[in-house]
This record gives sequence, C-alpha cells and structure tokens, in this order.
Amino acid sequence: MKKSLRKTIVSLAAAIAMVVPMGAMGISAVSASTSTTAINNFQTSPAVSGDYASLDRLRSKESDTCVYLRVTSSTYPVVVQTWGTQRLGWNSIGENCTIGENGAHNSSIEIDEGQVEYIRNTIYDEGYGYAGLKMTSTNYYNASFVYGRWAPDSNVSN
Repeated sequence: MKKSLRKTIVSLAAAIAMVVPMGAMGISAVSASTSTTAINNFQTSPAVSGDYASLDRLRSKESDTCVYLRVTSSTYPVVVQTWGTQRLGWNSIGENCTIGENGAHNSSIEIDEGQVEYIRNTIYDEGYGYAGLKMTSTNYYNASFVYGRWAPDSNVSN
C-alpha cells in the first residue's frame, strides 16, 4: 500500500512538472496584452483645445476584447478614446476605435477619478495591431493630471 501511494504521488508530481511549464508558457503569451501599464502624471489637453493628448506608449492588441482603464487619480474627470494603429508609433496610420456608451463608433468615454472602465472598441476588428489611449480634460481651461493603469486587452468581451 505504501509503495502504491508513493508511486501515485511520484507519477502525479511528474505530470504536474510537465504541465505547469507548458501552461505557464500559454499564460504568458495570452497575458502579455492584459498585463497593466502604469499611467503616471499624464497631462491631458484642456477641453478648450479640442485636442486629445496621446499616452506615450502604444501596446500590442491581441484580441477582440475591451481595453481596460483604471483612473486612480486625476485633477478633473477625463474624456478617453481608444486608438488603433498599424505600427508601433503615433505617426503610424490609425483611428479612433472607441465604441461609446450609446453604441456609436469613433466616440469617447468620460471617466472620473477612482473609476474602472472596460472600453468597447473595434481596434482588433479593424485589423490594427496596436492600441493606445488619447485623453482630454473635462475642464474647459485646465489640463488634468492622470494616474492609473491600462491594458489593451482584458477578460471582458466587446
């Protein structure tokens, strides 16, 4: 009985040792675009400018899922757009791919401090390989300074 139990435990341990590395490889490939990137003291444009300031870093978009955004702190609420680009760089061809709360395409979402949003978008559907965020302040004359985290993909379907 002891030998049988020992044999079962050794077999189980060997099976786990083979499966875990393979699973870990799959997880790292999938989670690369769902891991969050920090937003630290990002300065938006004031609303009067009519411009959206681009977050510096574009990220690879790997699935048809919502963009994740958590604003932990901001001077004023911000209006956010999700953008898709063909290459890694804002000078690449791209467009606003945000789906608004009313279902309108090329829209935007207003986000307040402390809020988490899963932003619907068409970045992957439009064939863009990279995702980025653009923001403007809701305050007419003043920029907003934003802190938080974002990811181009999430566990939430579009």
